[in-house]
Parts: sequence; C-alpha cells; structure tokens
Amino acid sequence: MGLLVRPVRADEMMLFNGRNLDGWESPHPGVWRVEDGTIVGGSMEGNPQNEFLATTREFKHFRLRFEYRLVGIEGFINGGVQFRSQRLVNPPNEMIGYQADIGAGYSGSLYDESRRRRMLVQADSDLIDQLEKPGEWNQYEVWVEGPQVRLFLNETLTVSYVEEEERIEQTGKIALQIHGNCKAEIAFRNLMLEVLPDPVVPPSSVISSRFGEGQSRKPHPPFEGVTFEPLQEGRLVWVGQENAVMEQEHGFFEALMQTAFASSRMTFRSMAWEGDTVYEQWRDLHFGPWPEQLRAATCSTLLVQYGQMEALDGLERLTEFKVAYHQLLDAFAQQTQRCILVSPIPYEDPQAPYAPRLSQYNEVLKAYAQTIESIARERSLIYLDLYTPFLNKAGNSKPMTRDGIHLNEDGLRRVAMEMARQLGGFPSPETTSPKLRSAIIAKNRLWFDAWRPANWSFAYGDRVSQRFATAAGNLPSLHGSLKQRREQIAAYDDMIHRLAFGSQESLPEYPTVGDQGVSPEALSPEEQLASFEMAEGFQAHLVASEEQDVVNPIQIAWDGAGRLYVACSPSYPQSLASVRPSDYILVLEDENGDGLADKHWRFAEGLTMIQGLEPGPGGVYACDFDQLVFLRDEDGDLRADRREVLFSGFGVGDTHQLINSISHGIDGSLWFTQGLHAMSLVETPWGIKRLDRAAVWRLRPQSMLLEGFFGGGMAGANCWGVAEDDYGQVFHKTGDRPQGYWTVPGMIRGASPMGGGSRTVANQSYAASPEQYHGVGNLFDTSPKTTSLDFVGTRAMPESIHGAALIGGYFGSLVELHQLEDDGAGFRSSQLPRVMVSSDSSFRPVDVSMGPDGAMYLADWYNRVIGHYQASYADPQRDKHHGRIWRIASTRHEPVQAP
Repeated sequence: MGLLVRPVRADEMMLFNGRNLDGWESPHPGVWRVEDGTIVGGSMEGNPQNEFLATTREFKHFRLRFEYRLVGIEGFINGGVQFRSQRLVNPPNEMIGYQADIGAGYSGSLYDESRRRRMLVQADSDLIDQLEKPGEWNQYEVWVEGPQVRLFLNETLTVSYVEEEERIEQTGKIALQIHGNCKAEIAFRNLMLEVLPDPVVPPSSVISSRFGEGQSRKPHPPFEGVTFEPLQEGRLVWVGQENAVMEQEHGFFEALMQTAFASSRMTFRSMAWEGDTVYEQWRDLHFGPWPEQLRAATCSTLLVQYGQMEALDGLERLTEFKVAYHQLLDAFAQQTQRCILVSPIPYEDPQAPYAPRLSQYNEVLKAYAQTIESIARERSLIYLDLYTPFLNKAGNSKPMTRDGIHLNEDGLRRVAMEMARQLGGFPSPETTSPKLRSAIIAKNRLWFDAWRPANWSFAYGDRVSQRFATAAGNLPSLHGSLKQRREQIAAYDDMIHRLAFGSQESLPEYPTVGDQGVSPEALSPEEQLASFEMAEGFQAHLVASEEQDVVNPIQIAWDGAGRLYVACSPSYPQSLASVRPSDYILVLEDENGDGLADKHWRFAEGLTMIQGLEPGPGGVYACDFDQLVFLRDEDGDLRADRREVLFSGFGVGDTHQLINSISHGIDGSLWFTQGLHAMSLVETPWGIKRLDRAAVWRLRPQSMLLEGFFGGGMAGANCWGVAEDDYGQVFHKTGDRPQGYWTVPGMIRGASPMGGGSRTVANQSYAASPEQYHGVGNLFDTSPKTTSLDFVGTRAMPESIHGAALIGGYFGSLVELHQLEDDGAGFRSSQLPRVMVSSDSSFRPVDVSMGPDGAMYLADWYNRVIGHYQASYADPQRDKHHGRIWRIASTRHEPVQAP
C-alpha cells in the first residue's frame, strides 16, 4: 500500500490532497498521476525528457516535509524537488531554480537547475549510503529562510547552504521532477508545508557562515590503535578553558605540530572559551550547539582539555564530572570520534600573598586527571598526561603560571613541547621559524574575531533590528565584515604551510585605524572653546588635542607624579579584518604647572579596545576588550615593556558595554564596571567568577579575589565608572540613563550573579523586576543621559561644591555637579548649576577627573556619532581622528601645588 498519512500539524498545510492534482500544473499531464494516495511521475517504459509537476502558488520562506520513493531499471535514475523555482517558457517542460536532488548518487544534495547548472553542495556519499533506503520510502525535508537552504534526509542534515548572490530570487514555486533519459518512476506522499515568517535574526547557517561552511558527513572514526596520525589536510579543533585560549594567543603548540607534521597540511582552530566546564559551555543567543559549530568548522580531530577549574569543586563532584564529560564527548562524536583528551596541569601557589594556596589541591587534581584517563580508555581515545611531567617541574623553580592556574609564556612553551612530544612531534621552539609562529598568531586573531566576535548582540543576538550592524560607507554589514576574515584565515593557512616547509616570506602589513578613511569635518580646539558656555566663576582651556596624539579618549587617570594617562580607542566600536589592533595609552606631562601638556608619548600600543586604565605600582592596569591586564614598565622609562593578563573572559556582546572605567578605592581595591551585554565568566584562583550583564566588579589585588555586584542589570544597564567620596562611600554611574547609584547597600553577600536576569534575554531583569535597585540608591537625576563621576574635594574649588559629584554629560554635551546630602540611612542629591554647556554636539565628555592641581579635567571623545543604536558601526561620520582633554578651573581660587 502507498497510502500512509502523516498527521498534519496546526502550522502546516497539505500541498497534496491525496485524491487529485488540484493546485498543481504540468504542460504534459499524462506524465503525472495519482495512485493509491500518492503522486507518481514517469514510466518504466521510458522518460524522454525532464518533467516537472509544479504548484500554482509561490512560496518564500518555508519548511517542506515529504516522502519519496524512486525505482528504475535503466538510465539516469533520478528525480528531485524544485523550490523557489519558476517554469521556463521555452522549453515549457523545464524549471529553473533550486533542486533537492534524489537518486543517481545525488540524494540529499542541492542542485541549481537550469540557472547555474551545477551542484551547489554535494552531500557526503558515506553519510547518504548510511541514511537512504533505495527503492523504499524516505523522508526528505527542505528548510529555507532568507538566504539559508538546509536539506534533511531521514531526519539527518545533509546540506547547509547560504546563498551569496543577491540576484537569486527568494520566492518561487515548488515542483516535483522525474529526470529524462531513464526508465523509472518516482512517487511522493505526505507533502506538508509550513510557511515561515521573514527571519528577523539571521538563520543558523548564515550565522555560522561567518567562520565556515562545512557540511554534514559521517562522523570521523577513532584513531587506529589509539595512536595519533594526522589526517591529510585535516582540521584539529582545540576546546577547553583559558589555558587553551592563551595558547591561541601565543601559538607554540601549533608551530611545533606544523613543523613536525608539515606534509599533512593540517589546519588548527581554537574553540576554547574562558569559564567553560564539562557542565556548561555558555554561548550567546543563537550561537549554535556543538555539532553545528564543529560541522561548520570542518573539524576532523578534537583536542579536549577540561578539569583545571572543575577540580576546585573537590572530590565530591568527581562522579558528576565523569558523567558530564561523557555527555560532552557524545555531542562531539556527532562530528568526530578522533579525540585527544588532555589532562589539567598541576596547580602552583599564586604569588599574590593572600591568594589561596592552590598546591594543596593537587591530590584532588590528580584524581580528576586519572578520571580523564579512564574516560579515554573506555572510549579508545588518546590521553595526554600533563599532570605527572610537571608535578615537580624537574628542577626548574621558575613559575609556569601567572596565578597558580593559568600558564605564563614560558609555561605555554613547555606544555606545548610536552604535548607535541607525546603526539610524536619532536621539534623544539628553537627549531621552529619565528615567522611561522607570527603567522599562526595573526591567523588566530582573525579566527577569534570571526568565531567569537564583538558586538554579537547586534550581528546575531537580541539587537539585530538596530542600525549598528548595517553596511555604511565602503564597508559591508557587520556579518559581511566578519565573513571577510574567512579568506584571510585561509590565506594564512596556506602561508603557514609554506613557512613550515622553510619559506622565508614576510607577513602582510596591515595599517592602523588612523591610516583608514577620511576625517569628518571638525571644529578646531579654538572654535570648540568658543562654543562653551561656562558657569560663573569657572573657565576652561585646552590641555591637549589630536595635535598631541589624543584620539577618542575614553578614560583619564593620574599617576603619583601628576602625569595624566589617557586611554585612546580609535578601534571603537568594531575591529576590522584589514586593520591591526590600534588602541593605545597616551601620557601627557605638564612640566611647568600651567595646565597644558608640554610633553606626550605613548605608554602602550597595540591594544584591542581599551575602555579603562589606572596607574599602579610599576605600570598601568587596563580594561582591554575581554581582558583585565597589567602593562608593566620594567625599566622605568614610562613605556610598557610587558603585558600581563590578570583575568580574561569578560563579555564582549556589545562594545559600548565592555569592562570599563577602572579606578582605585581608598583601601587599594580596584573597581570597574560592565554593561548589559557583557556575560562574563572569569577563571580565578578562587574559582570561576560569573557576572551577567550590567554590574560592578571589585578586585583585591593582594588576594586576587574578584567579586561582582548587581548582576543582571539591577543598578543600571550600562554601568560606567565608580568613585568613592572622602568617607569611603562607594558610588557608581551608568551611561544608559541620567541616574547613578549609591553602591554600598547593594553589596550584600549571597546575591545571584545573574540577579533577576536571563542568560539569553538582555531585558529580562527589567521584565522580572523593573529597576530592581533603583528605588534604593538612585541619585544624580537629571536630563539627558550622563556617565562617569568623581568627587570635588579641593581648596582650588569653591567651598560650596566640596563633596559634590562631578559628572560628564556625554549625551547632552555638558558637565554637571550634584550635591549629596544625608537622607536618613542613605543619601539624596540635588543638581547644582551646570558647570559647562557646549553648543557643539561633538563635545562628548565621557570621563571626568579631579586633577592633582584641584582642577576638573574632561576626556572629550569629540564625535558627532556615539553609541550603537544611532548609526552603523561603519558610519563614515564616526570620527577616529580627533579628541581633546579640557581643564576647568575656578577663576577665584588658586591651583593646588602638588607635593
């Protein structure tokens, strides 16, 4: 019997009623007929030409499900289903458009009929042999949304295709085909179609196409004899925790492996992420599950390293760890069973005097390593032991880690050598080409930017409807910009292979941001000064401008000698594939005390996207993109010699909400903040510290204890800046609104790091409990939005404003003062007359600071375009050439002479 009616879901329509061909058309009706509740086409007597039975309706976005059976005895036994297609006028028996192919070795494949006349994606033959039941009924599914086409055969994905040609129509008819030049019949039944709405968020294959378009295939089998042998032109993907992320930034392991196995032409990708554990690997909204990620990346071999952070949970979670590890490997096995399990390294005691003594946990860590080894045995996987070789460091007393857990540069080098040795690769770092490692690092940076890009919320998340991700000027959409890295990554892969064989070619040179584009029209500093309307008793003058290398200043801070450090971020708001990291820290020095910068130089360059800095002992702390770093001046020349990563894994879902505005508290703590789309998972000696969305961080440097407050956006949606008054009371500002907050009452222990928020929906905290902390500590009410604050407390200013909060009004081009008064157990604030208002809308005081001379200093971003909601990331009016530092002094008080 042919009739087998599948249930129709409420959101589906039946394209075939089971009785007749109503709703279908063909120029040769005799070819197609209804038999036993099925549509049958063709004849065992012969089919001289292609024939199509087409719908009279057209469809755009849809999910089509049907079953087919193809039988034949001679010729090219083939058929298919057209979609987004049209009937040709001449010859009228033909169709033009996409085809989900059936038979003759092409089942599960995507063909372009009569248009490009080629196979767009050939399904993996081994996979099809496993799936298809020749001569029997098979299930087929065609899923099209926007430019995405996905085909499923017997409930398994066989093709994932993204149309790149904009001229290709996204609407058309559906048609059933029997191929010509064969003696065959094809039957169809249960043709169900679900009409889909226009996609708001890019479909999954479009999202993953930013880094790859690998197709489904039969999973790679395990290593033969549990011995490593690289696949020719295979791809090794490393998953794990922060040490794997750090290896990506240094490239030691890949350089060794490329040298040792150069003839295999392997390629390497990192899918490691800080804070990942076997229990949870958090990814942003619409990021995609592991099988989809590994498929798109064409992964053939996996290097898997977990357990370093999980072991801090103790022996009581060991069984749970093993179960979760197996479950994770099951997910990986949908793509490949060629897995190499890597043990954690032994803990060291951190150098911070009050940090936990981690070496006492090494026996627990050993149990976790042994468990990983047992998992490898059970699944016939390769196991790399990094615990035993490094337990006593074999006479080398030099630390391998920066904090007891995370490898320093020497540690990364030594671990890479041991891993390569255990896998059969014997070269040392001294025998690998420096150019090879440089090419690997450059390739990995491009890969990182494509796979886990900045501004995810605008490209693929919950802000896709905003203008930020759209094309502008001569740059493509944000998605298009991310995809540009694919060609560069492939070019670097080829270069890496040539360098591994001894080539001496040089790496391509990429310009800095300042070399790109034409500067928007801007007022001169003198013209801008004339636009300022000052409150009585105050005057402003320029400290420094773009003439002194001030470009896009985002935070300012003072060292003990009265020098002003300026965080300059021309890379904001989006790094480009064609431009190397270009942010920097500028130092301004006033040698004669007149408030003007007499000398300037760059303390550090090549930063990714800096949004905060604070001088410290022997260097400068910096909030640089997803990392908190210390830039160490080792020789006292006031220039950074070494970059030390303190913590990594801070969220980058929106670059105007990165970690920012770091500053010291009275007790030596370091305070900094983050915004709404920052989902931070940070590995520390105290365990993984998680803080979701807009919040406040506190770091105690002597113990490396990192604490988060107000998770989930409970006290502002774009927290920006923390300051303490003379009594040690803590306040923080938020840039999404006029208000700021008295921070102290919200620092109660035991609160969830997520607050009332959601891991996927940015606004959930507001929906669950609107403005959760707003009624407790909100202050500084005004209009419009403001950001950043400091407190006035100097005899160089009028006594009437002592203790007042100085606030930068970036949105309204103004500077404000708010006086605090006791209000029962808390505070209330009242706004004083504005210190400054500018008629130039490019005046953007994004940071304020009281200087050592008692004057007010402003970091003027100087930009007509701000934020992410108002303009494209590529808007040519985003000024990457200007910036100013202004000084406001009292006309009635003398400056303070710094000791």
